[in-house]
Amino acid sequence: MLLSYNTAVKKFMHYWTKENRGAFQLPATAKEICEFCFWAGQNDETQTPQEVTAKTVEKYIFGIQAWHKYHSKRYPTESKTRVGVILRALAKVDAQIPKQQPKAAVHLHHLAYLASALNTGDGKDEAAQDLAITAL
Repeated sequence: MLLSYNTAVKKFMHYWTKENRGAFQLPATAKEICEFCFWAGQNDETQTPQEVTAKTVEKYIFGIQAWHKYHSKRYPTESKTRVGVILRALAKVDAQIPKQQPKAAVHLHHLAYLASALNTGDGKDEAAQDLAITAL
């Protein structure tokens, strides 16, 4: 749980530095939190590296709330309604963007090739071969 909160804070600080806003001090304003949601969420017009799904943005918001609570700062509760509307809009955009194709399954001929490639007599290769056979 703490790791996801730290991820939210890192993402917020990444947003802050990318937008050239200078030094950040808690508490964040409602406007800043809403702008962060727009920045981090997916956009149906352009793709940027920081974009994540609405569900992930929601998790980031929970992390930012915990960040405020941890530092005994007041989270701007007036942003909750607006953030909720933004999250619903982001979820609609998520639904319109085509999903990525799942990766192809590993087949038996892949395992056979891997086993023959790792059959060198080296101890590390044998360990990797045993691990691959056990895993698949």
